[in-house]
Amino acid sequence: MTSKDRKVQIFLFCFYLLTGLYLGYKSAMMILSGIESQSLFQYGEFGLPILGITISVIAAICSFISSFGLFIRVRWVYGFTLFTSGLMFCYAIENVGESLQRNPYESIPLILMIVIILQSFPFLMKKSFRTL
Repeated sequence: MTSKDRKVQIFLFCFYLLTGLYLGYKSAMMILSGIESQSLFQYGEFGLPILGITISVIAAICSFISSFGLFIRVRWVYGFTLFTSGLMFCYAIENVGESLQRNPYESIPLILMIVIILQSFPFLMKKSFRTL
């Protein structure tokens, strides 16, 4: 592994760790925000709340697994991180419109997430093909 690849891997480790913390915080705030159990399955202004909470929790768990795998440098982590990137990319794209309507400052982390994920796709695809 070259020093450039190692620096990218360390950056991605920090990114997935911070993203996992952010998504975990967002899902905890959605759960603790006082959503009644009857309104979890009712279609609201922005969709079903239970789907947003579920996707956020799954993306946070996958992000923590990817971060830990990048830290210990296992071979299978690049393919799993590519899957996690796609999951987080879909989550960010889905929630950017909602956050722009509610609070435009909330969309800044989502846009940063989209940009970093798009920049990391070539590195992850190259590394995942090399481990086959």
